[in-house]
Amino acid sequence: MEKSIFSFLAVCLLVQLAHGYCGSDCFKYVAAGVCTSLGLWYGYRFLIRPLDIQRKLADVGYEQHITQKQWVSKDKLHLIRSMMRLRKKGTLPPVYPNGWFALLDSDQVIVNQVKYVTALGENFAVFRASNGDVNILNAYCPHLGANMAIGGVVKGNCLQCPFHGWTFDGTSGKCVRIPNDCSNGVSSKAVSVRRWECCEANGFVFVWYHAENEAPSWRPARDIEAAGRGWTYRGRSEHYVNAHIQDIPENGADVAHLPALHGHMALGGQYAAQADRSLWRWLGVHEWTAAWRADGTRGRHVSTLNLQHGLVVFGKFVVFKMDVEAQQFERDVVIWNHKSYIEKPLASKQESTLLAHRKWYKQFYSANSIQFSNRKKTMDW
Repeated sequence: MEKSIFSFLAVCLLVQLAHGYCGSDCFKYVAAGVCTSLGLWYGYRFLIRPLDIQRKLADVGYEQHITQKQWVSKDKLHLIRSMMRLRKKGTLPPVYPNGWFALLDSDQVIVNQVKYVTALGENFAVFRASNGDVNILNAYCPHLGANMAIGGVVKGNCLQCPFHGWTFDGTSGKCVRIPNDCSNGVSSKAVSVRRWECCEANGFVFVWYHAENEAPSWRPARDIEAAGRGWTYRGRSEHYVNAHIQDIPENGADVAHLPALHGHMALGGQYAAQADRSLWRWLGVHEWTAAWRADGTRGRHVSTLNLQHGLVVFGKFVVFKMDVEAQQFERDVVIWNHKSYIEKPLASKQESTLLAHRKWYKQFYSANSIQFSNRKKTMDW
């Protein structure tokens, strides 16, 4: 927003200079050219060019707690982690629910390439075989512990360790080759590395995680592929969030927070307090009607949030009334980055859907799900 304001002021200055040094006819052409160019540039930027929003942990919800000198230094992540250690945790659910987790964008792993990903307390070697299929193995070689995702070589459908050349099949995890000079009598048939169940859907690489090592009971929906050619890429929004993973889907069931947090226009700022002071509040506010439910028709793992939205202009006229998906997203991130988990909230009747969501979400935890007390003592995941 600040860049746009400075750009506008610069254009105004150029127009003023042109008016002072050019004749009236020349000035008209200059002013028309500047306005046309500016209109075309903004039209491309906001209507044609795909949106690309990427926010790191330090970008949302911490800037007001750090001085400008600290903010430009390399110590800002250290300062944020210090704040995280002081944050009240609350009685948290288990750390990782059972289910599918997106590790990478599909286009981040090209054919014959391996990527190293740390997630869910595990270390993954994600590689795309010569035939285009994605496989995921434990990153560390069982021979001498080399990280096969760092310098490993994809051989057909297998991954070769960069340290001694031991090679593992991507579909089974079994060792298929041990070089003669380092086998020491070890049979490759007796060696294997964990192979993780994985799939691709909607442009993402997913891994299946289950505390009881159960096989997948469902698959990620391929919504984009099923929709056919009607879809057009319009951009992405990527955020690093310091919160328990349950807080994010639970936000959809907490319909009571919509007027307080998302009532003001998104242009007002990341914080509700900013939006309340913004001049945009005089133009209009958002009105929301929402309903959450567990959708048993598409499987026990699916829930549905129906939203109706209307923009009330000047406190009187309702425009853009439609069914939507909520996208004023960064204000939620600010809350998630600092909230404590309340196991038994003081929920009103309107917030009964939040309690229903928590009851429904318990199905994704099981007897051996890792508890937060066994993981770490701070909120630094």
